[in-house]
Amino acid sequence: GMNAIVVRPDNPAIAYAGADSNGIFKTTDCGATWALVNTGVNAAALSSGRPWSMAIDPVTPDVMYVVEGYGASGLWKSTNAGVDWQQVLTSNITSAFYSGGQITGLSVDPADHTHLVIESHGNCASGKPCGAESTDSGATWTLVDLTAVGDWAESSTIAIVDRKTWLYCGLFSGLFRTADEGASWQTVDVMGALPSCNYYEPFVWQAADRRYYVPAIAYAGPGLLQSAPGDT
Repeated sequence: GMNAIVVRPDNPAIAYAGADSNGIFKTTDCGATWALVNTGVNAAALSSGRPWSMAIDPVTPDVMYVVEGYGASGLWKSTNAGVDWQQVLTSNITSAFYSGGQITGLSVDPADHTHLVIESHGNCASGKPCGAESTDSGATWTLVDLTAVGDWAESSTIAIVDRKTWLYCGLFSGLFRTADEGASWQTVDVMGALPSCNYYEPFVWQAADRRYYVPAIAYAGPGLLQSAPGDT
């Protein structure tokens, strides 16, 4: 089946869709026709698993990132609009993450396109969940301790609100917030809802009324979590 879909910010007629074990497909005519785009370097790796999470650099849209769930480990990056790909996780992260670098989701800072945060798909070598942060478009990475959120579980992911403020959404653990780039986490009261940050595609958005919105797990009763106006 189809997994993540992303649209180029500079040309909404161009979109990319990730197909389970079949690669990344591109349309240039608003979805009327599609063609396989990962035809260059590491093409097989990009067709090896489920593209749970995809992102396009909002400033340099020829730069793309893809996570291949249950496929080739690591974070895959293209600098030529999806044709060629390279794995950009460093050894300090692949050795710490579950199964050599299996990733749940990728979040790109809405205010800084060089700032990326990822989460391991499964408890890390430490026996607890962990993530990683890059402030240079994936060239270098530092480990983020997620012990405070409990054991890792499906449907969890990290979504960036701003440089220091992130949300961790876990199906069984709830909603957590950090205001210091993952150094510490606090529980957010969501009155029993099951936050998802949109499953493996991390997503938090702010409306015109300055309220932030986070999706709730669809199969547990779909809905939205809403913050107070301007409250991060």
